[in-house]
Amino acid sequence: MIGLIRVAAKLGAVAIMASAGVAQVSEHKSDPNRAEATQALATLHNISEDWLVSIALNDRNHAFIVSRDGAIMKTADGGTSWSRIEPFYTGHTRWFRDIASIDRNTAWVVGNQGLILKTTDGGETWADQSASTSADLFSVSFQNSQNGYAVGGDGVVLHTEDGGATWTPQASSTKSYLFDVSAVNDTTAWAVGSKGTVIRTTDSGKTWVTMTTNPAINLHALSTAGPNQIWAVGGPGVILKSADGGETWQRQNSSTNRMLLSTYALNESTAWACGADGMVLHTRDGGNSWLKQETQAGSFLYGIAATEASNIWAVGNMGTIVASQNMGRTWRKVP
Repeated sequence: MIGLIRVAAKLGAVAIMASAGVAQVSEHKSDPNRAEATQALATLHNISEDWLVSIALNDRNHAFIVSRDGAIMKTADGGTSWSRIEPFYTGHTRWFRDIASIDRNTAWVVGNQGLILKTTDGGETWADQSASTSADLFSVSFQNSQNGYAVGGDGVVLHTEDGGATWTPQASSTKSYLFDVSAVNDTTAWAVGSKGTVIRTTDSGKTWVTMTTNPAINLHALSTAGPNQIWAVGGPGVILKSADGGETWQRQNSSTNRMLLSTYALNESTAWACGADGMVLHTRDGGNSWLKQETQAGSFLYGIAATEASNIWAVGNMGTIVASQNMGRTWRKVP
C-alpha cells in the first residue's frame, strides 16, 4: 500500500491518505427509498466554528454554502440571515466537499464515499443520489438541470444526463486525484487535480484526454470562460492559463508563493483567485497582471464565486464569508 500525501482542494488542508489503486465504480441508480427529508435548524447567529469549503451563488440574495462537517447554509436575503440545514442520510461519513447549483431551488452536494445529495426545493429536502463508489468526491458541476459531472479520488469521473438519477463512471485517462470539475456545455468539460493534471472531454465524457501534467505542483481549482479559455490554480502561487482549448499553457505571474484554492472567471478578461491567509487575487486583463485585494479575512478562503462584477463572494474556515460590490476593491464581512 502506497502512502499518498495530497492537498485536498475543497478543504485546503494537507491530508495523508492511503491509496491502493483505482476505486471501483459501477453504474448506480438512486434508490428513492433512501431519500429522506431534512430539517432546517434555527437561523444562524454565529458560524465561527464552521469550516466553509464551497459556495454556490445564484444572485445578490440567494446562495448556498457547504461546511466540511456536513452542514449546508442558505440565505435568501443577501447574507443578512442564514439557515443551517443538516441533511439526514445513512451509510456515509458526514464530510462535504463541494456544492453546485443551477438556480435558487436546485443544487447538488458531494462528499466522502461517493456521497451525492440533491435538492429541488431550495434546500428544504435533499434526495440521496449517491454513487456506488468508495472514492471521496471533491467536486461537482452542472451545465443545466440534466447534464453534470462529479470527480474525486484515483481519477474517478461520474457523469449524469438525467439530473443525477443515474451516475455513470467514465474512463478519465488518469489515476491522479481530481479536485475540481467544470461542465462548460453539452459536450465539453474540464477537470484538474494532483500532479498538475488537466483533463478535458469534448464528447460528453466518452473520452477524456490528458492535456497537461506537472508532478511538481497540485492544481486545486479551475474556471472557464467558454470552451477554449481556462484558468487553473494551485500551489505554491500557481496560475495556469490556456486560451486555445488546452493545446498550450502559460504560467502567469501571481506575485505570491501562497497556496491558491479556488478561482472564478467572469469572462475572458476578468477573474479572481483565492487561497491562504484570506488572499484574493484579481485580473482585468486576462491574467497579464494579477493584483492582490485586501479582504480583511485572516482565514484560508476555499471558495469564490460571482454573478457579476458587483457581486462577488468568498468563503473559508472560522465561518468566514466576505463579499464585494465593486470588483473586489473593497470587501465586507457577511453578515
